[in-house]
Amino acid sequence: MSTAALTLRVLLAVVLGWSSVSKLTPSGRRGLSDMLTQLGIGRQAGWVGGLLIVGEATSAVLLLLPWTVVVGAGLATVLMAVLTAGTVLILRRRLKVTCACFGSSSTTIAPIHAVRNGLLLLGAAVAASLGPDVPADLVTAAVAVAVGAVLAIVMTRLDDFAFLLSPR
Repeated sequence: MSTAALTLRVLLAVVLGWSSVSKLTPSGRRGLSDMLTQLGIGRQAGWVGGLLIVGEATSAVLLLLPWTVVVGAGLATVLMAVLTAGTVLILRRRLKVTCACFGSSSTTIAPIHAVRNGLLLLGAAVAASLGPDVPADLVTAAVAVAVGAVLAIVMTRLDDFAFLLSPR
């Protein structure tokens, strides 16, 4: 279980870190603001967006520190629950919102985004339950870190993979 725990922590830390940094770019801020406005948050979009960015960055750091793993995974679970609910709400309202989760994108939020967020929510909950366990040997730990990083790249570039695999 220690391998799974480390893999999930790396996956979540990279995804949340990438997400928070990408929202600090001009196009990321604009995309986040547009999305929050369409969800009816409007006037509070600035502080809600700021809270989201700080929460993502904080969770990413806490997930990597052994003594704060459970708190980081708990925060990641809450964040992913909120983001999953927001994605489902966008889909149910049939809003045409551009996904600004990992920087600028021209992709409209689709069911695949809800699935991605749901999987990350599940991963965060499992990481919280597994705690700060790490593999005993260096090779296993290195493999867990590498697998977590590759999975994070897949999650953050999901729009690109979906485009490549879609019939045209």
